[in-house]
Amino acid sequence: MSSSQEEPARIPRRVPLAQQDEPDDVNSTHRNSTTEVHQDVEAHDVKYGAKHIVFVIVPVTVCMIIVCFSIIQLDFYQKSDSVLQPTLYYTPLKENKEGWGNLGIAVLNSLIFVSIVLIMTTVLVLLYKYRCYRIIHGWFIISSFFLLFYFSFVYMISIAKWLNIALDFITLFFFLLNFGVLGMLAIHWKSPLVLQQAYLIVVGALMALLLIRYIPDWTTWVLLGVLALYDLAAVLLPVGPLRVLVQLAQERDEPIFPALIYSSAMVTMADGDGHIANDFKPDATEAANQSSERANLRSRHNRGRLSDESTLSQNAREAVGSLGASGNHTGTATDQHNVTDSDVETEEEERGVKLGLGDFKFYSILIGKAASSGDYTVVFAVYIAIIFGLISTVVLLAFMRRALPALPISIFFGLSFYFSTMYIVSPYLERLSYDQLFL
Repeated sequence: MSSSQEEPARIPRRVPLAQQDEPDDVNSTHRNSTTEVHQDVEAHDVKYGAKHIVFVIVPVTVCMIIVCFSIIQLDFYQKSDSVLQPTLYYTPLKENKEGWGNLGIAVLNSLIFVSIVLIMTTVLVLLYKYRCYRIIHGWFIISSFFLLFYFSFVYMISIAKWLNIALDFITLFFFLLNFGVLGMLAIHWKSPLVLQQAYLIVVGALMALLLIRYIPDWTTWVLLGVLALYDLAAVLLPVGPLRVLVQLAQERDEPIFPALIYSSAMVTMADGDGHIANDFKPDATEAANQSSERANLRSRHNRGRLSDESTLSQNAREAVGSLGASGNHTGTATDQHNVTDSDVETEEEERGVKLGLGDFKFYSILIGKAASSGDYTVVFAVYIAIIFGLISTVVLLAFMRRALPALPISIFFGLSFYFSTMYIVSPYLERLSYDQLFL
C-alpha cells in the first residue's frame, strides 16, 4: 500500500545574525581599532601621569633648595649650642643631656607635637563638618598673615645681613606690603595658578625654616618618624581626621582649602563661577586641545567595549550595516569636540596631583637637617630618597585610586639614606680619599 503523504520540503535553516560569519576584514578592523584605542588611551594616561609627577617634583625641589640655601648661608637659621636656645610651645622640653640621654626627651616632645597636631586637625574637621567656613578662613588668613609679613620680614633682614647691604625700613615696608597683600590674594582669593603655587612654596619654606630653627635636634629626627606614622593613620584609618576631611569634601563636591593643598592642575585662573577668565583664555588653548583629544580617545575606548552592534570606524559601520546590524552610537564627532572651558577646568582639576602643604614642610625639614651637617653627599642622598618616595607614592596613587599619605615612604627612605650616608658612606669615602684610593 503506497503512502499518500508527500515528504515535506526541506526549508533551509536561517542562521541568526549573531551567528553569521563576518568577513575577515571586519574582524580585523575591529581588532585593529580596539588595539589602537587601548594603546592610545594607555599611552596618553602614562604621559599625563608622568607630566603631573614632574609638576609635583619641581615645586618640592624648589622648596628644598630654598631651605638648604637658607640653612647653609643665613646665620639666623643656624642653631647655636647655647642653653638659651629658644624653643616652641609645641616642643617645651629642652635637650640638655649628652648623647642618647636626649632620646627620652625627644620622644616626649614628639608626642606632644603630634597630639597638638591631632587636636587642631580634629577641630578643623569639626568646623568643616558643621560648615563654619568663616572661622576656617579667618584661621587660615591669620596664619598666612604672620608667615607672609612677619617671617618674611625676618627672612629679608637675614638676606640683607648676608649680602651686607643697607636696607631702610621705608623700602622694606612697601616691599613687604606688596608682597604680603599679593600673597593673601593669591592664596585666599583668586590669581593665576602659577602665582598661587609660588606663594605656597614660599609659605612652606618659611614654615620649615621656622621649625628647623626652634625644634631641638634629637626631637626633629624622632618627630619626623612619628609624623610619618601619624600621617599613615590619619589618611588610611576610617576614623582618621584627614580621611574624614577628604570624604566630606568629596561628598559636598567642594575643593579643599587652597591654603592646605598644592595642586598640579593646569588651570590658569578661575572666576567665582568656575570659568576661566577671558584674559587668560589664550593660555588655556593647549589644555582645551588636550582635553578634546582625551575625549575622543575615551569615547572610542567606550565604544570598543560595547556589544558587537557598536562600531569603531567608518569601514566597520558600513560592513556591519551591509549585514543588517543596527545599533546606537555613543556620540558624534561634533559632540566630542564641544569641550567648554569649564569642562577643561573640571577635568584638569580632577586629574591634577594634590600634595598637602605639610608634606612640603617636612620634606624640607628633613633635607634642611641634612644640609646643616655640611656634607653635600648626605644632602644629595636625602634628596634622591625623598624624590624616590614621592614618585613611588604617586605611582601607588595611580593604581589604588584613593587618597594616600605622602610622608611615610619619603620619610622612611630619607631617614635611612641620611643615617647610612652620614655614618657609613661618607666616612668610607673620606677614608678612600685620605688613602688616595679610587674605585
